[in-house]
Formats: sequence, structure tokens, C-alpha cells
Amino acid sequence: MSTPRSVKGAPVAHDPQGFLKHPRMDTPKRPASDRVRDWQPIYLRARDEAVAEQASRCMDCGVAFCHAGCPLGNLIPEWNEFVARGDYRSASERLHATNNFPEFTGWICPAPCEPACVLALNTDPVTIKQVEISIVERAFASDLLPPQPPTGRTGKAVAVVGSGPAGLAAAQQLSRAGHAVTVFERDDRLGGLLRYGIPDFKMPKDIIDRRVAQMAAEGTVFRVNTPIGPGDVTVLRTAAGKHVIIIGGGDTAADCLGTANRQGALSVTVLDHNPRPEPRATLVNPIWPSAPSTRGVSPAHDEGVHEAWSREVVEFVGDEHGAVRGVLVEEVEIVRVRGHREFRPVPGSRTELPAELVLLAAGFVGTDVPELLDVLGVDQHPVRGTAVVNAAWRTSADRVYACGDATRGASLVVWAIAEGRACAAAVDEALTGASQLPSPVTPHAAAL
Repeated sequence: MSTPRSVKGAPVAHDPQGFLKHPRMDTPKRPASDRVRDWQPIYLRARDEAVAEQASRCMDCGVAFCHAGCPLGNLIPEWNEFVARGDYRSASERLHATNNFPEFTGWICPAPCEPACVLALNTDPVTIKQVEISIVERAFASDLLPPQPPTGRTGKAVAVVGSGPAGLAAAQQLSRAGHAVTVFERDDRLGGLLRYGIPDFKMPKDIIDRRVAQMAAEGTVFRVNTPIGPGDVTVLRTAAGKHVIIIGGGDTAADCLGTANRQGALSVTVLDHNPRPEPRATLVNPIWPSAPSTRGVSPAHDEGVHEAWSREVVEFVGDEHGAVRGVLVEEVEIVRVRGHREFRPVPGSRTELPAELVLLAAGFVGTDVPELLDVLGVDQHPVRGTAVVNAAWRTSADRVYACGDATRGASLVVWAIAEGRACAAAVDEALTGASQLPSPVTPHAAAL
């Protein structure tokens, strides 16, 4: 299949001046006063004409830094060009060449590719996420994504423990390579944190079912309600009618905030020990091509929140029944000690805040199945609790590989998919002696 660059004698880009003609137009959102009352998605569907216009803003750079900003190495200028020309079939082919699940990244990835866009040096970058989600939705609606079962079978069997984005990506790649793949999931439905860690208003869950159906038609076998290791007990709590404290300031804290508001919390306070970020008047990236901080700027913050920056909880206050009724909070300041940050309390700054529900949305303490790793004989990082892997994604246990949050720790969905694809290539090579599967990242690769 040819790419737009093969058009001899014509400009490389469909509209070389598109970025000069059209301002950036973000995906429209439902009004905050409406969406806070339900669990329907925040974002609306952009019109095809608007998406094509936004795709035409891509400059098709000679050195496309958006590639490097994306761990998957998505071929962004190519599918932008196809969308600008109205060729969604080719756009979908180029998009899926590097990403198994662009609908997942299109909904919830913070898009490090956008601040890496060369336009972000002095103006607003291309709306890459908007184009991405439009391509995959158009592809599904037009039946452009049929199952791709393998042409033959290798006779090798692979078990994938966990059905999050890394596990699903690895499973699909290995199934398409001809291996017999079974995915084991301890919960009653598939998707891992995509299903039960992401609120519905941030990503609709039917898109998981749609992709799982494709994978099942390709031969992947799924086993739900099948814990591999010790079970756990979950106690469901609600924020309704309560003063809620959220400790942490990242994406998880924003998800907790949006959920608490929708459940009817009396108040929601987000505590972050970091100082308040400097507001950005435009999308010009001051640290291009790296991604700037997005703390405190999610759509959930538009729906109602009290933010307390440079604050840490030092003590929980209980009532006569042993339930939490408040938290003691101190202001902190950052001090550099031997090149590392330390948060030190400001004398005389202690205050008490009411709290009937406290949500911890900070830090990562390793996998939640350490006993399973012990049984398998998998070495774990002494501090992070993650599985230790070598350059080929192998753990210390024979024929056991790991990727995603299990090795990287809490990270972005785009890193999970990239690691799942790379781990699948390593497993395929170990089983067959050689692999044609792509390997977009290496273990412990860092963001741009």
C-alpha cells in the first residue's frame, strides 16, 4: 500500500498551508453542569469535516517528533494525511499497524505526542487524539476491522495472566502469530484497570467488549473469574453525602474527583504535596518535545473541586466508632537534598479538614499479587515491588515473561500497549526461534 509520500509531482501534504489556515479546535465537551449529573462520556463526537480540517494542520515534518513522543511510534503524519484526503480505510491500516487498540489511547491517553508536535514550538499542536479516535470509530462503523485469525498454527500455547491493555495487546499479537493463547482474568469481566479503574464518563466500556469480540473471533480464549494466586476482598464505598479528601494530584486523583462528584459528595478536596503548576495560557510547549505537567487541568476539575497545593496529610482523625472524621494537614515546601527532593513541613501550618471518606491516589507499591510472583520464583524490585525482567522481557522464572504495570509500575495506557506488543515479540521469538512481530520499546525505556 502506498503512503501519501508516493504521490509524484504533488505536494507531500494534502494542504501544505493547513496549519496556517485552520486554528486548533479541540473535541467538544458536554457542559460541566450536565455531565456531572450522569456517567455518560464527557466528550462528544467531532464532525468528519472538522476532523479532516484538523488533520490537515499536520505539517508532515521531515523529522516527526510526534513519533518519538509516542511509545508506540505511531505513524501520525501518515494517517493525518489520509484523513485529510478522506481515505479512512488507509488511515485505519496505518493506525493499526502500530497500535492494537487506538480506541483506548484515543479516549484516555494524555497524548504525549501532542506536546512533541513541532507546531507546539510556537503555536497550538495538531489534535492528534481527536483524529485517532475518529479513525477507529469510523473504521468500526464501516466494517473495516474484521478479525485477523492466523493462516496457520504453531502448536505452542501461551497463558496471559491479566486482561489489562498490556495483556490484551500481547495476547492479540501472539494469537495472530499462530499461538494458542488463553487470557486469565480474576474479575468477572475483561479489561483490567480499563474496566474497573477508569470511570465510565472518561471511557465507555462497550469499546472493550467490541475489541474482545474481535480477539475471540481470532482464536484468543478468555477465562474470567479465574484468579491466578490468592484472592482478595473488595469493600465498595460511596462518596454520597460525605466530605471527601483525595490524596494525590495525577490522573487517578482526577478520576476519583469526577466519581465523587457524580456520587453526590458534600465536598471534594484534592491534596497535592506539589506546588500549584504555573498556568499555561496557550498550548505552546515550553519544554518541547517533552510533555509538560497536566496536573490539575482535567475536565473533572471543571466540575467542582477545592484544591490544596503544597499540602500533606500527617494524621487521620477518628470518631468514637473508629471511622475517619477528618485529616490533619500541613503545608510543605520542597528542599533539595543531595540532588533529591524532600517535602518538609512548614512550622505552624497544621490545620484540620473534615473527611468521612479518604481516597489514596498517590504512589505505586508494586503488583497486587506478590504471593504469585513468589510461587513462580520471580525476582521483584526491592523498593517498587515490580517484576524484574531482562532485555528480552524474561523474568528470573523459566518461561515466565512480564510487561505493563507489573514491570513498569503505574503508567500510561500507551506504554502498556507498547510493552505488550514488545513482550509478545520476545515470546514469539523464544517459541519459534524468530519473530516478525514489531517490538516498539525495550524494558525500562523512558519517555521523551
